[in-house]
Amino acid sequence: MERSRSIATALYAGVFGDHEQIRITPPTMSFRLRCRDVAVPELGSAIGVTNRLRQTHVAIMVHGLMIDESCWTHGRNAFMNRMRRELGWAPLFVRYNTGLHISQNGRMLADRIDELVESWGTRLGRINLVGHSMGGLVVRSALSELERRNSSALNRIDRSFLLCTPSGGVEVEQLRHAIEWGVSVMGELPQRLVRSLFQRYEDDHERPLLRLTGRAAQRAARTHASSMALVQSIVSSPSPGIQDVRFGYMHEREWLAAERDGLRFMANHRAPLPPPDGVKLYAMAASLWPTAETVPSRIRNDGIVTVASVAGTTLDFDDMKLLENDRFRVFPLLPHQMAPVSPRVLHAIRDWVDREGGV
Repeated sequence: MERSRSIATALYAGVFGDHEQIRITPPTMSFRLRCRDVAVPELGSAIGVTNRLRQTHVAIMVHGLMIDESCWTHGRNAFMNRMRRELGWAPLFVRYNTGLHISQNGRMLADRIDELVESWGTRLGRINLVGHSMGGLVVRSALSELERRNSSALNRIDRSFLLCTPSGGVEVEQLRHAIEWGVSVMGELPQRLVRSLFQRYEDDHERPLLRLTGRAAQRAARTHASSMALVQSIVSSPSPGIQDVRFGYMHEREWLAAERDGLRFMANHRAPLPPPDGVKLYAMAASLWPTAETVPSRIRNDGIVTVASVAGTTLDFDDMKLLENDRFRVFPLLPHQMAPVSPRVLHAIRDWVDREGGV
């Protein structure tokens, strides 16, 4: 019952964010255990980390849009079940309101990481960040925020793993935005056309037929505009979080610029966001195709995100350097929502760790 309620809350919050339509308490950025929030000071004892003489390496797991932390634990062979045994990392799950701006969630995740470092002290070893889908964007935003703060937590973070993360944006949301733009144009065009053709005849008593035709056309244009407004209200109501994944916005300045632009067609304000010095980024894409291509494809996808978007090759810049550093993998025949529980993901992470050394 608790898990069902948690998932329902996550879905509702992902759609509406913190909008007044939400009639339930939306999630806050918090660590979770057995479907309950756990305060950072109590987190260590809750997961059995009490020895102050021995460091515990952790993996902070950040879920994606409209889901909660349970995405990491479904299935018998979920790689989370073997992470502690094979890598020695204690998984720490977070839950957050995915309907908020990614930059807002990034700041709150940075807060939790700073709290963790301060609270655990010498008990805390290395911090690894693992983000699925939108969660990977939140991870990258949090790293940027920690860098801005000059946080000591960055000294604990070596690696960040991005799983099916749309660093280049989500084409489905771009399509929705294009439809919203088209509906807006179609709603305004008839009225403008009627005004330009018949406005001069509105008070022309010598041409009553044109005057009556103009008025009828204006009424028809207003009816059309009302219909288009209804359609637009349906397609233009996504939460800030959904809007941010359109182009992968991770910084406040990006979505503020998008708001100023309004419905300017496909205006992309995504700016380079390289990781802080000393933090390595790794990315893993899933694909519904049976083979993995050598060049990240703009067509092949996991049902939601294209391989090229995960690799960041859809952008005009390369702010992750994944391909040149051999830190990118593609998993064929793997749907988007199954990636967080795929043993193949653990194998890839373990291979990278073994190859590059460290913990």
